[in-house]
Amino acid sequence: MLHDFSSLDSNTGTNADGALPSGGLILAGNTLFGTASAGGAGGAGVVFSLDFIHGDFSVLHDFTPLDPVTATNDDGAYPFAGLTLSNGMLYGTTVAGGTGGKGVVYSLRDDGTGFAVLHNFSAIDSVTGVNADGAAPCASVALSGNCLYGTTSAGGANANGTVFSLPVGGGQFQVLHAFTAMDPVTATNRDGAFPVAGLLALGNLLYGTAFGGGPGAAGTVFGVAMPAMVTNIVPGADGSITLYFLGGPNSTNVVQSTVSLAAPTWVNIFTNIADASGAWQFTEPISTNAAKFYRSYAP
Repeated sequence: MLHDFSSLDSNTGTNADGALPSGGLILAGNTLFGTASAGGAGGAGVVFSLDFIHGDFSVLHDFTPLDPVTATNDDGAYPFAGLTLSNGMLYGTTVAGGTGGKGVVYSLRDDGTGFAVLHNFSAIDSVTGVNADGAAPCASVALSGNCLYGTTSAGGANANGTVFSLPVGGGQFQVLHAFTAMDPVTATNRDGAFPVAGLLALGNLLYGTAFGGGPGAAGTVFGVAMPAMVTNIVPGADGSITLYFLGGPNSTNVVQSTVSLAAPTWVNIFTNIADASGAWQFTEPISTNAAKFYRSYAP
């Protein structure tokens, strides 16, 4: 046995090292990293490390107690999922807590310093269960390039969960897919519902499973295209500019532009279909020296 988690206080639910680990482990050198979904100093779970050669166990972060009325806090609570490690940074999710009470995406260094909440999932409507971004992420995040990709098991536009992306440093959170509403009688829909598992990033696509819904009301395996990325920008001798994109294979993509990111008004300027590798390009004449910003999305 490498580590035996200690008993929880029967009144406070706290302990020194966490309890009920459910998310699995990741390895870097001789160190294992993981989460415990309960316990710790705040009773809301911990992130830990364990040197399996020397047996040194360390709590890297104690999630803070939830407000007893609002079920909110500043850093999330109950990390059911495991961790993702890249360049000395750990990334994870909690199923509850945060400023919206519906979980967070967080990061911290592998020595336990620099804890940050990258995204707070918003509160859900108490009647419909919907929100803008999803709720209660149960799974670890996948990392591809400089973006994290994950699922939420609830919330979203139809209360059936979402697939999302988020830059590793925080920033623009994007819902890539909101699972559709289910028939209230048959519990079926076209794409599944309640994705409690994580994603596999492969090429320009994300693959995952949904626990419920689908045409058979028994779940689905799904694929979602990653957001398109600008891979190159080439100015032309005539003052034009050509942007090269990479997104989902054979996907339809809309290019938008704006002249300001302070209060952006995005204007659709071009629609194109990617080739089998997910690539496409767009050329726009430039008649002034004014700065311009571009983005693309798959409708």
